[in-house]
Amino acid sequence: MAKINLYKVLRDLETDRDFKERLRTAFQSVAPDLQLTRDQVHEALTKALYYYKDHTIAVPDEYIEIKER
Repeated sequence: MAKINLYKVLRDLETDRDFKERLRTAFQSVAPDLQLTRDQVHEALTKALYYYKDHTIAVPDEYIEIKER
């Protein structure tokens, strides 16, 4: 089982406009009444993850591809 720090992932993608737009589109499909900019969506997710446990999610082993060196 691997742990991924989603807070760091979102911080790394802070300047990726396409990623932020896809996040905003996903938010809009779930909550169409919310009219948020891509920056607001990114900030909300980042803040939520910052306060969530250790900012990580567990990834089951079957989803991890092991690459040989």
